[in-house]
Amino acid sequence: MTYEPEHEYSSYQKSIFKDIGLGSGHTLIIARAGCGKTFALVEGSRYVPKNRKVLFCAFNKSIAKELQVKLGKRAEAMTLHSLGFRGIRQRFGNVNLDNDKCWNIVSSFIADEDLVFNICKAVGFCKMTLTDVPRKIEDLLVKYDIDTCEIPTDEFIGHVIKAMRMCKEDTKTIDFNDMVWFCFVYRINVGKYDYVFLDEAHDLNKAEIELAISACKDDGRIIAVIDPRQAIYSWAGADAEVLNNLRKRLNPKELMLPICYRCPKRIVYLAQRIVPDIQSYKEAIDGEIIDMHINDLTKYAKAGSYIVSRVNAPLVRICLSFLKENIPANILGRDIGKNLLHIIKKSKKKTTKAFLEWLPKWEAKEKETLLEKYPKASTEVIDDKVECLNILCNDAKSIKDLHDNIDNLFKDNDENSIVLLSSIHRIKGKQTGDVFVLTDTLRSHSEEELNLKYISFTRSMSKLYLVYKDKKYYQPNETSDSQ
Repeated sequence: MTYEPEHEYSSYQKSIFKDIGLGSGHTLIIARAGCGKTFALVEGSRYVPKNRKVLFCAFNKSIAKELQVKLGKRAEAMTLHSLGFRGIRQRFGNVNLDNDKCWNIVSSFIADEDLVFNICKAVGFCKMTLTDVPRKIEDLLVKYDIDTCEIPTDEFIGHVIKAMRMCKEDTKTIDFNDMVWFCFVYRINVGKYDYVFLDEAHDLNKAEIELAISACKDDGRIIAVIDPRQAIYSWAGADAEVLNNLRKRLNPKELMLPICYRCPKRIVYLAQRIVPDIQSYKEAIDGEIIDMHINDLTKYAKAGSYIVSRVNAPLVRICLSFLKENIPANILGRDIGKNLLHIIKKSKKKTTKAFLEWLPKWEAKEKETLLEKYPKASTEVIDDKVECLNILCNDAKSIKDLHDNIDNLFKDNDENSIVLLSSIHRIKGKQTGDVFVLTDTLRSHSEEELNLKYISFTRSMSKLYLVYKDKKYYQPNETSDSQ
């Protein structure tokens, strides 16, 4: 086959397309933020040799539908969950999809709703990480901040194992996690492809990685796009060691896709302090990086802007201030609100005063339990929840007011009509013109912390505001002058 690109591409894109068309073996594409990862795969699929069976794995259903239009008959575009679901139906016939499956199973032998909730949470992570050994389940409980509801850990783990066994035995009904997990526990053949394209591989969990590999023929090729510097979802079940694991499993060649087409040049220069090989597009605008005080946020953040933080508590305080000034604003992540409501419910208190008296006791007990088992564990997640709740209680005269505050903050609204506040974890994959980063929340003591900083900077398509609490930390000319 002759490799003849139809358009003018970068040298990096050309190398990828040539590898897809003429290469052999598996390939990992190390792609940086805003580099057009999906575009590169879609364009690259044009160079797949004829009469090859191709699978394009998409992040969600809506993306899969868009991709299928672009790909036409060149490839099947679907999520890994849809791929698994299809295989399960071929094995077990017409199964029912019920995302309350685990809840119904656990409720059949546990009465306490809080305990049911946390057992189901643990079961979900066990399925995503392919964990079924008691010792590893105990580690999982700490890693994912799962409350054992004051029962002995061994007893809690016993309930988790029982629930997983019952989930496995019920093959007439499946939930979202079962779509992938069943393929592993029942060794289901989901089809074999000559080419398997994996987008955003750094966000995949262990079960999803195993499913993708199983879909590739023995002599087939996996083409995976991955940015290890955007690997921040280990808290949500993603495989934190996905790059090294793929290297071990696939023995792939590695190609680069480093040119950022999203961000202005000044912002790329700033990102290079963390990820030196990211490059700016030659025709990108210069953009702006602006230092500002946190008290000025309501003056400059407008509808369509993002305000991002490493932790949630500062977002709660800021969002409340926006709403008081009648500026539409919301915090991304309804499940954060649900988690806070769960703590309020657990307290069984009828007044905010009683709740605030109970909260420090809950905090102390949570930390004591955690550190007793894992002396080196971080208590930051507990601190963040407590601070969020204290802030929410400031203007709450009743528990109902507290509930209303949470409901108002965590609504799903049109992002173009509000100021969107978000943790860095949740904003990944999004982009907008003006981004405000709460710099005092950032850390630099580990690669994952630096990854969060890198992601926060590279959401901006125009202006990046570095927001500080204290003016003495301003460095108004450092960034611009150094560029």
